[in-house]
Amino acid sequence: LFCRPSHEASDLELSRRQRTILGEALVLAVRRAGPAAPHYAGLLVPALVRAARPPTESEAQDEGAETLRAASFSCLGEVALSLGWAVARFARDVADLCLSTLRLERDGSDPARRGAAFVLRCLLEGSGRELVHSAPDV
Repeated sequence: LFCRPSHEASDLELSRRQRTILGEALVLAVRRAGPAAPHYAGLLVPALVRAARPPTESEAQDEGAETLRAASFSCLGEVALSLGWAVARFARDVADLCLSTLRLERDGSDPARRGAAFVLRCLLEGSGRELVHSAPDV
């Protein structure tokens, strides 16, 4: 629901504001879940990575696309801090997304670039040594 609608959920369309609020609620839920939170990494991290990817041409024309994308990066960073070692298995996908955003995107994507840098910092801070062992080439 947070990211772009899939074919199965095409009849359930959420506004960008609703998606942003849902993302904030997910971050709060992860923080409050405590030790149970890492069990949900497989659901949360891929969805947030998908939401933080560059928008398609039709989505890019929509106002607020970059704001939603920056919010997705922010949520991904907060989740990476909260889940710690559980995010390490997704390190390659997250790092590829962040590094490509930082290297390739220039015009009009400053919020997304700042978000990508924030996610990388959170990934290193949250996963620590586990990141080095699970994905040494990242």
